[in-house]
Amino acid sequence: MFTAGLVQQSLLTDDGRTRDDPSKQYGSGGKMQGKKYMLSLTWNAPAASFGDPRQSLFGGQSVDDVFVGNTANYKFCGAEILPSFSCHDVVKQPDVEGDVARLRRHLAVLGLDYHLRCGSAGDSTGS
Repeated sequence: MFTAGLVQQSLLTDDGRTRDDPSKQYGSGGKMQGKKYMLSLTWNAPAASFGDPRQSLFGGQSVDDVFVGNTANYKFCGAEILPSFSCHDVVKQPDVEGDVARLRRHLAVLGLDYHLRCGSAGDSTGS
């Protein structure tokens, strides 16, 4: 879908630079100005797997470092990148109620007002 938006020029027209105005920066030609982008992720990995160079898989990288390629695409198109949200250890030590409460606080800090409903597995009503 993202590639289609690029080809159809619905997300951007060019890379933002022009020969006439060298002050325009690479990555400033997007059409997503005014839009917000936030990663909301679930991981089986515990939170301790990130930001610790002793951890072999991510080698000290943060969640945002791991997804920088994805986030950079949206930033290139002009979207405002919001701080990501992650739920960790969701298979071996799930804490759905705690994660939903943390997400609500995260969104509130960002000034976003979303009504989240948490339902049981298979409950399509979300109540």
